[in-house]
Amino acid sequence: MQTPIISYIIPYYNGQDTIERQLDSIYAIPLEENEFEVIIVDDCSPLPAKEHLSNYLQIHPNLHLIRHSTNKRQGGAKNTGIRAAKGIYIALADQDDTIDPTHIKETLIQAITQQPDVILCQARKIFSNGKTQTPMHSLRNGEIISGTHFCENYYNVAFSASPWSNIYRREYLIASHRPMEENTLLEDVDWVQYHLFYAKKIMNFNYPIYNWYANTQSITHTTSPRLYAACIAHGYRKIENSKLFRTTSPQFANIVLEDGQYNIYTKIRKAWKVKRPWQIFDSSGCGETDSVIWDSLSQLTWDNWTGFLIRNRTLAAVIMTLAFPLRWAFLFKQFILHISD
Repeated sequence: MQTPIISYIIPYYNGQDTIERQLDSIYAIPLEENEFEVIIVDDCSPLPAKEHLSNYLQIHPNLHLIRHSTNKRQGGAKNTGIRAAKGIYIALADQDDTIDPTHIKETLIQAITQQPDVILCQARKIFSNGKTQTPMHSLRNGEIISGTHFCENYYNVAFSASPWSNIYRREYLIASHRPMEENTLLEDVDWVQYHLFYAKKIMNFNYPIYNWYANTQSITHTTSPRLYAACIAHGYRKIENSKLFRTTSPQFANIVLEDGQYNIYTKIRKAWKVKRPWQIFDSSGCGETDSVIWDSLSQLTWDNWTGFLIRNRTLAAVIMTLAFPLRWAFLFKQFILHISD
């Protein structure tokens, strides 16, 4: 059996309204069906993918369906797909977006010759009003550089750190022993940071290979406590990345550190404004644990007042009671009672 050149991995959860559009875009790619495979990972969806894909499964022998017995969120579904994939390269895709098939074949032909760890491409963002935006950087088309060089010079320049903007060599991902975080939201940007930085060879293509449909109703646009908790833990994972990067590139490590601290700082501030802040410590539906959240907050060394609150929570409660209006005193008292349980 011929080894597929590329495996497309699609996490699925109640995607019956959009999955066919995504599959149609993939099967429009000018490759023979034995040259690629499609893996759909049904993440314990209440409406199983099998019920909506029976025709596709009958027509396309390179379409594989895996169903989780428990929900692991997108990170878990992507990890399952990567482990099951047989392709030389892996592309990650969401159920409600589409692949742009125009330049995939020529991109893969060059990749097979050069064997980069990461193929850096572009993604076209499509807004609800029909307008589009394609962020670009200044790398030349076909240019090959190391991951460290890319991160130090191009990472923050109109660059999308979403995993579907790139194509990854499967053996590189497996050998890295760095899967995505499971059972949580926002599992991907720190994962992309890690794999871009440690890639020995990145090949750039200035073509949009992916169409991202901006959805203002998605969970990442909400103000839920679990999203705040996930953002804080996500910032913590970026800070952990910065510690790994520091021995090789202090310059990029500082950028990642500041990015992670900003994640934590802004979300805890928002939590104080719009929700009872202790609700971010409720791990139900988020997957984050109290210890990770507290470790994350302790990273805010550049904010002395926040650091003081973290180290001296009981004393801080007394001070807050004296210094702030009654409403804030009550909130902080309830917060302390919550974490003391």
